[in-house]
Parts: sequence; C-alpha cells; structure tokens
Amino acid sequence: MSAESFVPEEYYANYQIADEWSLLLDLIIDLDAAQKVGAEVEQDTFYDLHDIFETVFDFFPSDPASELTYRKCLLTTEELKEEVTKNGYTKFREQCFNPMSDLLAKIRSKFTVEARIAAKPKQGNTPLNVTLDARESLDPSNDTIPSDYFFWWYKDVE
Repeated sequence: MSAESFVPEEYYANYQIADEWSLLLDLIIDLDAAQKVGAEVEQDTFYDLHDIFETVFDFFPSDPASELTYRKCLLTTEELKEEVTKNGYTKFREQCFNPMSDLLAKIRSKFTVEARIAAKPKQGNTPLNVTLDARESLDPSNDTIPSDYFFWWYKDVE
C-alpha cells in the first residue's frame, strides 16, 4: 500500500500548487502595478489568472465567503479574457482583486501552520530508524493541533 492511500480525500498538499501559487501572486502584483501607473493589461493575463484560479481554488479554504470570492473571480476573469477594457480592470479589482487580497491575508494568518519537525537521529548507517516529532509546530491560533487534525505525508517514500 502506498503512502498516498492514507491521505484523506479532503487533504490537498500545498506543494501540489506551489508553481501556480507563485504565478498567481506575480500576476496579481503585475496587475496592481499596471493599474497604478495606467499601463495596459494584456488579455493573456486574464487567461492565465482564470486557469490558475481553476486550479488553486480547490486548495483554498471552502467557507461560503471564500466560495463567493472564487466564483466572482472565475466569472470576472472569464469575461475579461474575452475583452479587456479600463472598466473591466476596475470590475476585476472590485469583484476579485480586493476580495482575493483579503482572502490571501486570511490564508496567511488563519490557515498557515508553521511546521517545526525534529528528526532523531539525523544521520546514521542504513537501515536507519528515525523518530519524527512535530510537537513544536505552531497553529495560527496558538492552539495545540489535535493529532487527528494532521498526518505525516512522506513525499519521497523511497
């Protein structure tokens, strides 16, 4: 049985969207900069954003307010990838950019766990039995993370 078979269905590992996450942040910064200096925004930007949104939203929190933001972003970028106008950018900013900025801040503060994992021993001859300890990990609310709220995920099981 592989390690993946133990992963709960509702779990999404962040590393699976690392590239999309980085590109999303870059595009949002580019859009904001373009708007602030009055530069034209390329239509391809909204194609890229729409595609990224379709990928990353499954990994984001799924409360009703967040879901509304996702749908507004998808609808807005769907419209703007067909035709970009100055008013379109304003619509994007109001309907998607501002709520997404708030959501990203919420994700960074409320949903980000700081993993602190200690391995003992750290080196030795093979086969080496290693004990992993994550009791020093921090939950954003400063609460202890119940053991049934997390699990170990070994990316390289070899």
